[in-house]
Order: sequence, then C-alpha cells, then structure tokens
Amino acid sequence: MKIEPSTPYKAHLIICKTCHSGQGEQLKKKVKAMAKEEGLVEEGLRVSAAQCLGLCKQRCAAVLYPSQTTFSDMDLNNATDLLNYARDELKNS
Repeated sequence: MKIEPSTPYKAHLIICKTCHSGQGEQLKKKVKAMAKEEGLVEEGLRVSAAQCLGLCKQRCAAVLYPSQTTFSDMDLNNATDLLNYARDELKNS
C-alpha cells in the first residue's frame, strides 16, 4: 500500500446520488460539466458522487472539502450556486 500525504485536488465536491429528490446524479453531472467548461477541474476541483451522505431527510445534499461545508435541500437549479461555492473554495485553498 502506498500512502500519500496529500491529494492532487484543492477542493472536492461530493454530491449524494441516492437523495430523495432523485436528482443527485443529474446534479453531479451538471456541476461537473460546468466545472470542466470553466476550467475548474484543471485548477484542482474534483466533483464526484457518493452513494449516501446520511442526510436523507434534507432532500439532495452535498459536502465541499476541505471546508467541510454541507449543502442540502437542493435540486438542479442549485448547480450554479454549488459551483460558486466550489470556485471560492479553490481560491481559498
């Protein structure tokens, strides 16, 4: 096993794909496409999905690292908002 002291990513946005709204996977795809289009992936943003974040009562949820900011009660209309927070996270890392 090889252990690395850090990750190549400056920020990581993890979106729940099994949320009650049923839009988690679509939201992840939309945010990821927007991030690639804006060059944020090349700057060190990783956008991925998790099977469950344990926030099921709050519709669709996401967590942004390294700040550990949690977002909830989202739908596809929040893609731009999520990307704005991720952009700020990149600037502050």
